[in-house]
Amino acid sequence: DDGRDFEAIKLRRVLRWREGGRLLDIGCAKGEFLSVAQRHFEVQGVEVSLTALERARATLGARVFAGDVLEARFPGETFDVITLFSTVEHLAEPVAVLRECRRLLRDGGILVVKTPNFSSLNRRLLRGGWSGYKLPEHRFFFTPGGIRSLFARADTERGNFRRLLAQEGIPIVDFQSVDEVPL
Repeated sequence: DDGRDFEAIKLRRVLRWREGGRLLDIGCAKGEFLSVAQRHFEVQGVEVSLTALERARATLGARVFAGDVLEARFPGETFDVITLFSTVEHLAEPVAVLRECRRLLRDGGILVVKTPNFSSLNRRLLRGGWSGYKLPEHRFFFTPGGIRSLFARADTERGNFRRLLAQEGIPIVDFQSVDEVPL
């Protein structure tokens, strides 16, 4: 199944940085990633779409919170890994959400953000046909510099955790050193 293969690829990337512990997937959709990740982590999800939430809860039950992460009011330093796969571009308040992620991560945890890359060659070639143009769902379009600026505005430099980013065809970037990390 192609969907499970795609989720397994995302999981392998996360497992390079951390295996085991508690994982929160913000914007978990139908829970596909959580279903694959639960073999390695104690998983929880957050989802605002009622349609997607229904599907996620059919598989994962109450481990998926209905609403956004700011409403969930999880206790601080609860998670070892927080993922936002194709989510940050949908958020009304991305700075507030990233600050909440900082509060929720334990020392040594990782924050993984995947978003379409507005400065990608793919976007320039495809123009209006680029898959990253999903209006009105996508509220923001990020370049690598823009996402770094977002991380800085959210003050994610405070706290002992790794900030990782995957953008369409770009290797994950470690925001502590801003070095490219091979996938």
